[in-house]
Parts: sequence; structure tokens; C-alpha cells
Amino acid sequence: MKCLLCAVVLAVLFFVLSPGVLLTLPPCKGGKVLLSLQDDKDNCSTSYTAAAVHALVFGVLVFLLCLMGKDQQGGGMSSSFPF
Repeated sequence: MKCLLCAVVLAVLFFVLSPGVLLTLPPCKGGKVLLSLQDDKDNCSTSYTAAAVHALVFGVLVFLLCLMGKDQQGGGMSSSFPF
């Protein structure tokens, strides 16, 4: 359960922090910095689809690594994983 929660939280953070979802630095041609994906015509930031797919893959990898770490340590990753 902890692995799933950790994977979901990190995947959401990965999506939100993807370039253009909340913030685009440096700004696009129009000078817009915040939420530039909503009206991006110049393709200067990541699309929502690409960010979501990458976040999903990242979440699955985190989940699998967490499970593998639990198996190797006998039920918990308390020494090397903060969750």
C-alpha cells in the first residue's frame, strides 16, 4: 500500500512539474510563463498527453522499484526509502 501511495504521489508531482503544465521557463514566444499548455500554438512546451504518459511510466517504475526493494529487505525499505 505504501508503494502504491508513493508511486501515485510521485507520478502526480512528475506531471505537475513537467515543462509547461504549470510553468514554462524560458517563456514561450508570447511571453506567457504560467499554464502555457492551455493555448500553446508554437509547440514550445510539453503536451498534456506526453506529460501524462511519462508520469504514468514514472509511477509504474517507482512502484516496481519499491516492491523489489521490499522483497530484498524482507518487507520494508525503511533504511533507504522515506515512505
